Amino acid sequence: MQMTRLLPFPELRRKGGDLWQATVVHVPAWVTPEENDRTPYRPVAGLAVSATSGRVGASELVHASERSPALLLAAVDRLGAAQGPAPALIQVGSEEEAATLRATPALAEVLTQRTAQPSA
Repeated sequence: MQMTRLLPFPELRRKGGDLWQATVVHVPAWVTPEENDRTPYRPVAGLAVSATSGRVGASELVHASERSPALLLAAVDRLGAAQGPAPALIQVGSEEEAATLRATPALAEVLTQRTAQPSA
């Protein structure tokens, strides 16, 4: 999988109070491969959404076995390209996702927070 270039967020003016939410999810659709020997599967993709504008950034769709932090980074990068300024906060769904964003130099100045999981 090819990873997209991250925007230089610290060089952009930060938009006060903007909140993004990002995670990697199973897409609610099935993909049927063109090869006859493979069975249909539900792909995964990285998604990032701005709570302020409603804009969405998404990675490419991949097989669940190809799930990686690169999907999350691609979604954040694409939202950054569409939205412009970096947010004040990015909320993610897991500690692994939070660690991925915190370890990314281009996002070093953006706060990352794991969202609370709803109780069952």
